[in-house]
Amino acid sequence: MVVYRLAKELTARGHKVQIIAATADKSKAAVSEFDNLKIYRLYSNIPKICRNYLGICNFFILPKIKKIFKAEKPDIVHAQLINAQISFAVLRLAKKSGAKVFYTAHDVITFSDGKLVRFRKSAGLPKNLKYKLSPFDLFRQSKFSFNPWRNFCIRRYLKYCDKIFAVSEALKTALVENGIAKVQTIYNGVDLAEFKVGEEAVNALIKKFRLQNKKIIFFGGRISISKGAGLIVPILKKVVAKVPDAVLLVAGVKNNATKLIEQQAAEQGIGDKIICIGWLSGDELKAAYQCSAVCITPSICFDTFNLTNIEAAAFSVPVVGTCFGGTPEVVDDGKTGYIANPFDAADYAEKITTLLTDENKRSQFGQAARRRAQEIFSLKKQADLTIAQYQK
Repeated sequence: MVVYRLAKELTARGHKVQIIAATADKSKAAVSEFDNLKIYRLYSNIPKICRNYLGICNFFILPKIKKIFKAEKPDIVHAQLINAQISFAVLRLAKKSGAKVFYTAHDVITFSDGKLVRFRKSAGLPKNLKYKLSPFDLFRQSKFSFNPWRNFCIRRYLKYCDKIFAVSEALKTALVENGIAKVQTIYNGVDLAEFKVGEEAVNALIKKFRLQNKKIIFFGGRISISKGAGLIVPILKKVVAKVPDAVLLVAGVKNNATKLIEQQAAEQGIGDKIICIGWLSGDELKAAYQCSAVCITPSICFDTFNLTNIEAAAFSVPVVGTCFGGTPEVVDDGKTGYIANPFDAADYAEKITTLLTDENKRSQFGQAARRRAQEIFSLKKQADLTIAQYQK
């Protein structure tokens, strides 16, 4: 979604934008047009066990990309979140094509094999977190797929970039600590005009999931243990003890994490307070934000930015967000929402409860969040900063 929004904004400003993406479904490999964007979908299905090797140089797909570069002759190649299906060697290929090369880091894949989860399971806000990973840390993450040369090779390929962007200052710090230089922070952007929905859609969602007269806490996105799914129920139990009409609306693909939430809730006697509604998109997703009182992002991993934070702000919904990663840069603690440690259930619950029970504060925080989104996290600002780097 981030790439699509930026691509659409660049197209609207008169730039010709083409997208190269990988698909594991051979039947979907094709060249297509969508919203004035030319999209190349290339087949690539690298097994997980091979990603620390072919994720560096995927010689199956690189010849196809080389042909595209040769035919299209791009002035700019902007890689967004390279994964094993494309591989970091594409940066060298892009540079050899004669283009300026840029890379945006959206997560920790450049130095970590998987989510970065290494934080103290204790109360209070952490201080002076260190993100540098040792070879032993990497071995412990990768186990049988461990490649001792992985990070060294990735850093070598990143040297072909004219500039590297990080989506938060926290991620920039983590990149620098792990030997990746030339990093500038450009936050993800949101177009507030895109985030509006009619009353009819909101009423339909409320009726569909029986949310009438409920104070809704919204938890959406890719639901997983690293996103805090394992800690939600103890937090919610403390909330409903003080706010009996509170419910947690969980919007994401139903998986083992959502099953865990439902199981824990049933065991704790609050099964009726959890509503797992599956993946939402379009007007249904917008309606979910619109009818929510509070949004939560309780990640226990290094959550680099979390789009939910600014999407909630676009609907003037305050967020109680994690203290790990980039969320404290998006949510202004005590002004547009609250920052809390998800491992501290009592404190996290108290901050949710405060917003549910204090309508004036909730409204004040929500309006401030929307203003902040417009001033700092607008799609226009993101595009302006990106284009300025292209033109240097």
